[in-house]
Amino acid sequence: MTHQLIERVFMSKLGNPILAEKDDAAKLRDSYCDWCFTTDSFVVKPLFFPGGDIGRLAVCGTVNDLCVAGATPAFLSAGFIIEEGFETRRLHDIVDSMKAAALESGVQIVAGDTKVVERGGADGLYINTAGLGKIPPGRKISANMARPGDAIIVSGTVGQHGAAVMLARGEIPFRGRIESDVSPVRALTSALLKACPEIHVMRDPTRGGLATVLNEIARQSGVTMLINEQSIPVSREVDSLCQLLGLDPLYLACEGRVVVFLPAPLASKALEALRRLPGGRNAALIGEVSGRVPRWDEDVEWEGARGGGTGWRGEVAGRRGEVAWQRGEVAGRRGEVAGRRGEVAGQVELGIELAGSVGLAARVGQVGQVRQVRNTGQVGQVVLKTTAGGYRPLPMLAGEPIPRIC
Repeated sequence: MTHQLIERVFMSKLGNPILAEKDDAAKLRDSYCDWCFTTDSFVVKPLFFPGGDIGRLAVCGTVNDLCVAGATPAFLSAGFIIEEGFETRRLHDIVDSMKAAALESGVQIVAGDTKVVERGGADGLYINTAGLGKIPPGRKISANMARPGDAIIVSGTVGQHGAAVMLARGEIPFRGRIESDVSPVRALTSALLKACPEIHVMRDPTRGGLATVLNEIARQSGVTMLINEQSIPVSREVDSLCQLLGLDPLYLACEGRVVVFLPAPLASKALEALRRLPGGRNAALIGEVSGRVPRWDEDVEWEGARGGGTGWRGEVAGRRGEVAWQRGEVAGRRGEVAGRRGEVAGQVELGIELAGSVGLAARVGQVGQVRQVRNTGQVGQVVLKTTAGGYRPLPMLAGEPIPRIC
């Protein structure tokens, strides 16, 4: 799991007060001004996909990390790891795409590097970037600042990028066309901050999608969230693809969306600002920060995902009962839960600690009911109100549902 890798390897050895903030970009403060610094690497496969390519993705992904930190992006660097024999024409196309994205984002690429590796060593091309932006005095936006009573907004449909890249691999018999949402969010964040300078948190839901970002913020802020599944914007094509594959769109990457936490009285003003822009026309209020742990005091429905969905999908694995959702299968030592309509084979005893928050020992029967046995009373949980009116925890992924999406 990426989060465990970060904690056990990198944070344990390289940790410092700036890294400890765990935001997408580091805030560097001196006596003159505040700077924001970020780095990223891009290994998407294939290199070209509907709506973009690895070049556009590299620029937009780096710029967006700066924007959601409240910074004005200014400068980027780009390092290229190129496989021997990579077509020069394709490299020209990718660099042209980076140039166009940089102009669109209002940044300059001011430093770069190239390395060539042997055939088979880089799958064509990898790109590493770094970005630098400036934070206005007094602005503080961080994933540890979500507060009880905050409204939660997403700027548009979710899962577009992940779905587009999956289809571009040509391995799925699906007739619909889905384009990646890869784009700079600078116009969105600028409009939001102008209309609502009191924003607490902004994040771009990239790898791991909306669900993962919500869990990260819940952990870092020590709060509990209630999300309304019916309010989350998902395109018809993405929803259809996810139904076909048994995936949850809430875990698919976005590359041009913003998740916003701000005081609830400002939600309507934020939505109005977003919906004036092309990239924010489908902005929606999707939930709230409750600030308390829901107590599962009675039997509650354990619903499948989205519109009748696919039941309980994933794997129950590891010592902490982390839950990974992949292709509608749950395999554990004590049984399997499978089926597109919530069919359950056998009974599975789950010991789940969800997002570091709630421990449940539950039996899942054929009708999909969960009885509370234990509640640790800790915060950091995301709860989803399903389209059918039931409730279920929305867990952190134990691994990436689809590798090399970004």
